[in-house]
Amino acid sequence: MHSCVHGCSGTRRAGPDGPRNLPIDGYFLDYRKTQRRPDELIVAVTLPKPDGRISASYKIAKRQTDDISIVAASYAIRLDGERRVQHVRLAYGGVAAIPKRATRTEALLLGEVLGDALVERARAMLVEEFAPISDHRADADYRRALAGNLFAKFVAEKLT
Repeated sequence: MHSCVHGCSGTRRAGPDGPRNLPIDGYFLDYRKTQRRPDELIVAVTLPKPDGRISASYKIAKRQTDDISIVAASYAIRLDGERRVQHVRLAYGGVAAIPKRATRTEALLLGEVLGDALVERARAMLVEEFAPISDHRADADYRRALAGNLFAKFVAEKLT
């Protein structure tokens, strides 16, 4: 059984062998493959308390409510009084076979003062962070551009 530390997100499952907790990071193993065993049910999802983080999620699709995303993005960030990034999570769907965090871009942002130049560096890094596929919804270049542009939109809407 995994024990979450303060601030983690995860799922609680129950099956014939009893309950177990799994962290959300690493839950998705491959396309349509997760850590959930065939004989288990998800019985709860644990989310961290807000603790000053600002968050937002975005979905880009041809039809917003009834279509698979071209790109989906969820962001959580906490800034100190000088706009220094104290906590950051940038997660994306539609840019890989499974949902992925932009860990290189998170590392770039963490501890830095969030200003226009840093946002532009992060946007540029996000364009290179993933290697999405091209399909009938969108090509890979469009998906990469969306990854960066959605982050810039988040900052403009929620952090300025």
